[in-house]
Amino acid sequence: MSSNDEQNKEIKKNQKIESSLQEEANKNETGKNETGKNETGKNETGKNETGKKETDKKETNKIETDKKENDNAEDNDANEKKDIEVATDSGIDENKKVKRSKIWKIVRVALIVALVGVMVYEGIGIYTDQKEYEQAEEEYDEIEDSYVVFKGGVQEEASLPYPDFDINHNSLRIINDAYIGWLYFPAMDISYPVVKERYIDEFLRVTFDGKHNTAGSIFMDIASNEDFRGMSDFVFGHNMRNGSMFGSLKQLYLSDEDLLKSNDSVFVYTDEYIFQYKVFAYYNTRVGSDAYQLVETEEEYDEFLSFIKSHTAYKIPDDIDFSQYPSLLTLSTCSGKSGSGNRFVVHTVKVGAWKVTD
Repeated sequence: MSSNDEQNKEIKKNQKIESSLQEEANKNETGKNETGKNETGKNETGKNETGKKETDKKETNKIETDKKENDNAEDNDANEKKDIEVATDSGIDENKKVKRSKIWKIVRVALIVALVGVMVYEGIGIYTDQKEYEQAEEEYDEIEDSYVVFKGGVQEEASLPYPDFDINHNSLRIINDAYIGWLYFPAMDISYPVVKERYIDEFLRVTFDGKHNTAGSIFMDIASNEDFRGMSDFVFGHNMRNGSMFGSLKQLYLSDEDLLKSNDSVFVYTDEYIFQYKVFAYYNTRVGSDAYQLVETEEEYDEFLSFIKSHTAYKIPDDIDFSQYPSLLTLSTCSGKSGSGNRFVVHTVKVGAWKVTD
C-alpha cells in the first residue's frame, strides 16, 4: 500500500472520529436543548399550574364571596321578612287585643246589666212576696179574730188538757166550703183553718178566703181522711219567710233549744171532736220519699213507723204506745231553697179525743 493510501485512510479515520465527536457533541447539545426545553416546559407548566391555582383560588374566593353575599342578602331578606311578619303579627296581636278588650267590655257591661236585672227582679219578687205575706197574714188574723174565741179556761178529761176555744165552724165553712177544722200548735205559734183539697195543689197558691197568694192555705191532701180519723193523714203548709203558715216549723231543727220541752202537743178542732196529737219525730226529707207513703193497713203502718224511726232527728218519747195503731198526723213544709225538692216533716200521734158538746 502506498503512503497516499495510508494518508487517505488516516484522514478518513480522523474524519470519522471527528464526525463521531461532532455527532456526540450534537447529541449532547440536543439533549441539553431538550433538557432545557423540558425544564422550560416544566417551568411553564409549573407557572401554568400556579396561575391556574391562583385563578381557581380567586374563582373560589369569588364564589365564596358571592355565596356569602347571597347568604347575607338572603339573611337580610329573611330578617326583613321576619320583621315584616313580626310587625304584621304585632299588628294582628294588637288588633286582637283591641277586639278582645272590646269584647270583654261588652261582656262586662252585659254581666252588669244582667246582674242589675237579676237584682231588680229579685227585689221586685221580694217586695211582691212581702206584700202578699202581709196581705195573707192580715187575712188570717182577721179570720181568727172574727171566728175563733179563746174562752180563757182549760178543760180536763182523763188528765188530758186542751185549750178551750169557741170556733164558729159554720161561718168558716160558708167562707170556704172545703173547710174541715182548725189546727193549733201552741209551741210553734201556729193557728189556722184547714181545708181539704179536691184536686192536687188546689190551695197551694190560694188563701182560705179564695184570693191568689203565694202564702196559700193550710190544707189536707186528697188521700187523707177529712175527719182526721185515717191511720195516717197529712197536712201541708208553706214555709213562709216571715214565719207565718208553717214557716215556724224550721225552728225545731234550727234552734238549739228544745222548743217542745214545755208543750209537744198539736190540737185539731172539728165540728164533732177536739183531737190532741203529740210530736214524736221530725226530720228533713225529699219529695216522693217514704215519708209520704200511703198507710191503710197495719202492715203498712208498721213499715211507715219503721221508716220514721230510722230517719228521725228527734228522740221518740218512750211513753208513746203504737201497739194499737193510733192515728198519725204529719205536718209537711218546704225546706231550704224554693224548688229544691227538700221537705221538712213533723210526725205526730193521736193521744186524746174529746167529743164536742153544745
